[in-house]
Amino acid sequence: MACPAGHGIWLAQEQLDHIARDVVDEHTQVEEDAAWTASDGSPRGLTEERFRNCPSCGYTLRKDVWKFGSGVVIDVCDEHGAWVDAGELERIEAWAEAWERHTATTPG
Repeated sequence: MACPAGHGIWLAQEQLDHIARDVVDEHTQVEEDAAWTASDGSPRGLTEERFRNCPSCGYTLRKDVWKFGSGVVIDVCDEHGAWVDAGELERIEAWAEAWERHTATTPG
């Protein structure tokens, strides 16, 4: 399910995980570096965002920082999936690519 105005997309957790794992190195070094250096884990913009309801069960979605402390805040229903705002999926992909590059070059 996607917003017809392009404001975001609803994904099952498995879909979001698959997208993040499917690293195809489509982002530039600059995009990856920006995603990596912004990964302080701080939930930016929480006070400015409104809360959404799950389209499946109707419960209020909780705000959560996406995996690995990426700094990308998404709206999550533990049962049904996540709402990813416009631009956040690209930030998740860029961060995942940067994570792969970082872990490939880090000894250990």
